[in-house]
Amino acid sequence: MAEVIGVVSGAITFATVVAQVTESIITTKDCWCQFRDAPTDLKYLMRDLELFGLILAEIQEDQSQDAFAFALKGNRHAVQSLEFGSEAAANLQELSNELLRDMNSSHRLRKSYAAAKMVMHRGKLERHMARLRNAIQLLSLSQQCYTRALLRV
Repeated sequence: MAEVIGVVSGAITFATVVAQVTESIITTKDCWCQFRDAPTDLKYLMRDLELFGLILAEIQEDQSQDAFAFALKGNRHAVQSLEFGSEAAANLQELSNELLRDMNSSHRLRKSYAAAKMVMHRGKLERHMARLRNAIQLLSLSQQCYTRALLRV
């Protein structure tokens, strides 16, 4: 009984991380879509981020199956995957909140002005892109750890 509770709690924890990452991806993408002159590199980063959202959804689906969840319980690679995913979720949440603060306005003209101001502040844009790259690397490591965990089953 205790093992079943542990497996269920592990699956719920991973589902929470996936939900946070997915929500942050959507928010971040919505903010970046307002930038008409966004650099091409940024568009590629957003595409990569969306791909990781799909991968995490599949991992969550695996976790909902009792056989996988039970086999991965206590596996250090699965635990590490969750840690990397959690860190990426926190980074993305922080970035999306900052973007929302920068872009938040009820008037269309102010939103356009905020988008233009953001593009003009190249240093801030570069910092945001670096944070996106970091989150993508963490998600990549999370996926690799999860794959290793599955290979050990």
